[in-house]
Amino acid sequence: MLSISNLCKSFGGVVATNNVTLEFPEGSLSSIIGPNGAGKTTLFNLITGKLKVDSGKVKLDDEDITNLSIRNIVLKGISRAFQISNIFPSLTVKESLMSSLMSKNNHAEKLFNPFHSKALEEEADELLEILEMKSLSNVICSNISHGDQKVLDIGLALSLDPKILMLDEPTAGMGPEERWKMVETIERLWKLKKLTLIFIEHDMDIVFKISQKIHVLRYGSLLASGSPKEIKNNEEVINAYLGEDFEAI
Repeated sequence: MLSISNLCKSFGGVVATNNVTLEFPEGSLSSIIGPNGAGKTTLFNLITGKLKVDSGKVKLDDEDITNLSIRNIVLKGISRAFQISNIFPSLTVKESLMSSLMSKNNHAEKLFNPFHSKALEEEADELLEILEMKSLSNVICSNISHGDQKVLDIGLALSLDPKILMLDEPTAGMGPEERWKMVETIERLWKLKKLTLIFIEHDMDIVFKISQKIHVLRYGSLLASGSPKEIKNNEEVINAYLGEDFEAI
């Protein structure tokens, strides 16, 4: 289980994360929502080591991982895909996955060695199969669609063999058809890999469709946590974020 307790982060006089306490049970699928500037990405950055925590704790399975390096947090089992795809534009899709698989073990220089391990290729092929990207194996990454680049970015995160996968706006910049295809991919990978999955998303249809639990941030503080039904009917959340026209159930 991933837990954060009393997490705080300020930039100068601006409080970005204000005493946030959350738990993400093993195998759960949770979302983090809130207005722009609510502190969602900052929270991800604190958990994954991209930013240093001012105060509070981040724990994974009761082990304190607060302020570890990004690499050490990855090695502990937390991986992340970004809002802007973090792919290798000049490599093929398969080479990108192989490069990530190699970097996990600090052997990226072996990628272009003609004698690289057959096991590495097989591992990359398995990921391509899981991602349903086999047909794009030999295509240069910069030539695949935006939606496929986002899926590949998730694949790069999965190549690090995480317990916890964090997705920052996985459907950003997609059209309706691509968005729902991505939703299906996220749900399928979550079940297949038995992940704890946490995602930031602005599309409320997606949030309410797939989340088991929703956490709402506002001005860096936790406004509410609950099931989709509880959040849909929470007056504070409706007033602060969802809006009066939102249809509660």
